[in-house]
Amino acid sequence: HLDVLNAINADGQRGEDLMPFFLGLCRRWGGGTPAYAETYAKRIAALGNQRRAMRKIEELLERAKQAKTTTERLLLLEESRRIEVPNDDDAKVETKNEQLTRLYTQISEGKGREPAIRCSMATLAQSLSGGWRAGRLYVWAGPPSFGKTSFAIGEMLEACYQGKRAAFVSLEMPSEQLNSRVLSYISRVPMVNMGAPTQQEIIALRDAASVASELDYTVLDMPGRKIGNIVEALSREHEQRPLGFVVIDYLQRIVPTDPKAPQHQEIGRHSKSIANLARLLKVPVILLSQCNRTYGSRGGRRFQMTDLAGSGEIEADADLVGFIWRPGKDAQGFPPDYAEYDIKKFREGPQDYKQIRFDGATYRFVDADDDNPVSESGELSRRY
Repeated sequence: HLDVLNAINADGQRGEDLMPFFLGLCRRWGGGTPAYAETYAKRIAALGNQRRAMRKIEELLERAKQAKTTTERLLLLEESRRIEVPNDDDAKVETKNEQLTRLYTQISEGKGREPAIRCSMATLAQSLSGGWRAGRLYVWAGPPSFGKTSFAIGEMLEACYQGKRAAFVSLEMPSEQLNSRVLSYISRVPMVNMGAPTQQEIIALRDAASVASELDYTVLDMPGRKIGNIVEALSREHEQRPLGFVVIDYLQRIVPTDPKAPQHQEIGRHSKSIANLARLLKVPVILLSQCNRTYGSRGGRRFQMTDLAGSGEIEADADLVGFIWRPGKDAQGFPPDYAEYDIKKFREGPQDYKQIRFDGATYRFVDADDDNPVSESGELSRRY
């Protein structure tokens, strides 16, 4: 025992090589039952693998510190995260029946896939097959002032409620204005009342500020920045403490790397960089995008991929492309809180559109009382 353990402390590989020798000694001298010897040998193997994995991770982290470029550092960090460090449970070999039982249990409990971050709306969680998943790029688009930023704030705060660290990259809205929306969202005090709140609203805002201070989110105010600056800032945040959720608001505000290049080419380059970043950091990224103002000139009201401003490679890079529609903004006969989301592309599920509600006072999207969206032709449902 002592020889094997000392060998592992010095060199995991040598300890692993001694296992057959140790197993033979136990069987020849009767120092233990075959089952005991086999179990001990497997634990020695797991310990040896654990030591080697930890040394490999330390080596990659040291190389990452000395990396000359951000890309090289990210790749080394990603490689180190992929290394699995075995534990004592890995010494037990899972049989076929045990594996089938485990898989069935995971699927029946809704854990068959990797864990997802719960959405703020049950309707949306159902459309997304459970919620936001790591490494995916979710593009949400809509015309100006349709509530894209409010939608993203709600999902970011929901991720924070679940213990995730979030980063909100704001290229349009100042951080102070965004934090005001956060206070309104949490306290449910209308934005218009913040100038002269009542005593009850002051108490609600105080409690909301206390809650927001404990939520782990960071607002990166980055107007007029290039994609390289955004990638570097998010990478630096991730290195300090791993991120669990990212929002970028919004795609068309990113300054072109090459001003002489066509707009669609630059936007495609930006979307590809953000998609790669989501996979490197292994976090869900919500990327907001504008729509062309000509979308309303068509006969039908449904969005199309061509409505994405500067559409090119966006739909190819995104795991999901969804649109936010609030007909009360530009059509008569709709209630002011009527809203829908329209998923046009989803790699892990079908296309879908659902009715939701928008509270314009506190900038919140919530589930509708019942799902009764308007028809494809844009006709109003009967209850309206």
